[in-house]
Amino acid sequence: RLLLAGALGVVALAVYQFAAFSIFQTGLTRPRRGADQVFWLAADGARLVGMNLVHGLLVMMLARPGAGDSAAAGPGWPDETSLVVAAAAVNAAVNLADEGVLLWVRLEPDLFKTIGTGAWTTHGRVMVAARVALYLVTLAGAAAALLGRRPAVGRRLLVGAAAGLLALSLYGYARSTL
Repeated sequence: RLLLAGALGVVALAVYQFAAFSIFQTGLTRPRRGADQVFWLAADGARLVGMNLVHGLLVMMLARPGAGDSAAAGPGWPDETSLVVAAAAVNAAVNLADEGVLLWVRLEPDLFKTIGTGAWTTHGRVMVAARVALYLVTLAGAAAALLGRRPAVGRRLLVGAAAGLLALSLYGYARSTL
């Protein structure tokens, strides 16, 4: 119960902070309007989900009826595994939204008053395409696995997408620090 209460507290506080800052814009000296507001809602929303995914999973696992039972769900996986796969799909979806608003800024920079971008290089285009492709593979793998249609295919897609996203993250980290 203490673990559930703590996780709920973290998620509730994060949602409150997102609403106060990103939606109601409490404390901003220059309120965001129009396309800028849409951009920041998507970007802040993606960060909200990504940064609180573990606590959200913990809440979902501990709050469900029969938490701790070994009952299986979906394609014969434990409930916890299905929840992790669902969380990966949610994370991929919000990251696709984040990539979408970044692309919007690049394609229509005149719409944005406070957001700008530098030159869009071939490297940048390739990295965006790779991330988008891996997020789509994650969604396809989660759908195949969770809907029970093709759990083996879903598992392979999920492992491949996870390995690809980890490799891209390591590459980005190495490139930025070296």
